[in-house]
Amino acid sequence: MKKISLMLFALAALAFVGCEPNGGEDEITRKHRTATFEDRTQTSTDSDRPGEVIGSAFWAKLIDEPQYGGPLLYGGEGYSWYDVDTDLYSALPDAWGDHTFYGGGIAVSNYVGSMAIYNTYESQLAVGNRSTSSSKNFLVCYVANNDYPPFIEFRYGTGIFEEIDVCATCYGLYVAANGNDFCPCPPIGADGYLKVIVTGYDEYGAETGRLERDIFKGNSRLSSWEKWNLSSLGLVKRITFRMEEGKIVNGEYVKSTLEYMQYPTYIAIDNIDVYR
Repeated sequence: MKKISLMLFALAALAFVGCEPNGGEDEITRKHRTATFEDRTQTSTDSDRPGEVIGSAFWAKLIDEPQYGGPLLYGGEGYSWYDVDTDLYSALPDAWGDHTFYGGGIAVSNYVGSMAIYNTYESQLAVGNRSTSSSKNFLVCYVANNDYPPFIEFRYGTGIFEEIDVCATCYGLYVAANGNDFCPCPPIGADGYLKVIVTGYDEYGAETGRLERDIFKGNSRLSSWEKWNLSSLGLVKRITFRMEEGKIVNGEYVKSTLEYMQYPTYIAIDNIDVYR
């Protein structure tokens, strides 16, 4: 009887050790990963064509042409992407129920140029420069409705968003500096602002935290890529992106009471570092 009791105790101890964070399977497989949105080439190991370089155009096929009104983003069939390395996924929030980018979303892009060329809503997917010398593709996030915010989530399970690269788009920078005739508004003045609010949610839909960063504030412009640390959002299932504009009064942010935002609500995103 004593031998049986000792054996049961030993088995219970092993089971307990197996549940410890440092010994669990999740800890062994969990690691830092980065979504770069770049197509890659690999060398074939097929016996019929050994050593042949095979190209990939997965991300390139998700880039719409033209930037505005193209078949991928505006065809009414919906739009989504999934990165197998990081398990990150996004789809259109479908704010207006038409399954198009009119209601916002996060699209893959490779449009790079100057504000002299890309300065209207028809060039909504363009940035002034790449995040790194080796970067070709990136994301453009368009917030059409804060009640239906664009999102990026872990499709299976949860994880931590560590850092992302963020930059303003050409269209946004142009309007901030020069105003807009299409949607009449003046340049953003010394007391004006446009900011992004990134919110984290856990697997049950509860908010885990939020991060607020200025895109435009007075004469300050996010015209070059900047790293944002999102780790304070904690372990999340999803992050969302919302926009807010208004005036700075006595050092305080005062949100605009207009029904619609005047300034282009776009940001570019690249190199999403996660831990999962």
